[in-house]
Amino acid sequence: MSLSFGGKSPGNNSRLGFSSGLFKGSSEYNTKNTDLEQELPPDFLLEYQNCHRFLTKNCLGKGDHNWKISSGDHNKDPLNLESAVYQKEIAGSNVYCVRGRLRFPGVRPNEVRQLILKLHERPRWDTQMSKGKVHVKYHFNHPNIQCDLAHLCYHGQWSIVEARDLCLLRFWGKYFPFEEGAGTTEGPDGIISNSIVAKSSAAKTRDTSDDVQDSETETDDHNTLMLLAKSVVDDAIPETEDHVRATLHECGYCMQPGTVDAGTAGYPKGKNYYSDVTYISSLDFNGSFPPTFTNIILQQQPATLLKMREILLEEESKDCSVM
Repeated sequence: MSLSFGGKSPGNNSRLGFSSGLFKGSSEYNTKNTDLEQELPPDFLLEYQNCHRFLTKNCLGKGDHNWKISSGDHNKDPLNLESAVYQKEIAGSNVYCVRGRLRFPGVRPNEVRQLILKLHERPRWDTQMSKGKVHVKYHFNHPNIQCDLAHLCYHGQWSIVEARDLCLLRFWGKYFPFEEGAGTTEGPDGIISNSIVAKSSAAKTRDTSDDVQDSETETDDHNTLMLLAKSVVDDAIPETEDHVRATLHECGYCMQPGTVDAGTAGYPKGKNYYSDVTYISSLDFNGSFPPTFTNIILQQQPATLLKMREILLEEESKDCSVM
């Protein structure tokens, strides 16, 4: 995909924002990095809350009336991609929020999530990514949620497209419904779940791989999993002159497991299980990139699910041939 970006985004000292990437890139990425375990800032916790709420309402069918389907129909044919556009405004933005839904036959939820999380794997399906690194590891006082801060970079095209980057706050774990009114805080809407609180810990530097480790991968096979991502402005990953920083208003994945009858057409032999994957994204490229062109590109984003499924099914077939 060829993109034509222009202009630099203005400096921004506020903490909150959102980012994701769609940019022409190379295959460079970090496989080892040093990250710092530290307390999750309260405003980051509020961003988790807001994103979780949106995911609950719009990834699991409860908010279907807010979406206009442009192609496919997941309820009738889940093996073909469904693409949709959100019909409400997102945070005062004039760019679209898009949603993709697709069934991954013979694939477990955690396999999908790991493909998304591992930065060294990402260029396989996010082909425009140039490099990425986890800078900070945050600790949650919740057994099912993990969180980190990652920097992803995307190359542009010389003389035409400026490079973009993102400072990405990522949350992942087992899905549980967001409950309004559970606890209080001084956030924008005065609500935060009592079960989701940041835990202070002594900061320590450690050498880690960007291969994210899940503590309960076996039991995760039978649980609905979620992955939330929003960009934030943080001193750990400052803006540079080399990249324009994009803004993502909403981003999330939900992986729901299920089974079909043995021998069902379209499923790998001996694997009658699947993951229904829902992806939501609303990206503003910033700079002088026109919103109308941004919206055209955004409507292509759900198709990344097709590439992800292709990769995972290829891996499954290789494993079967070895056995």
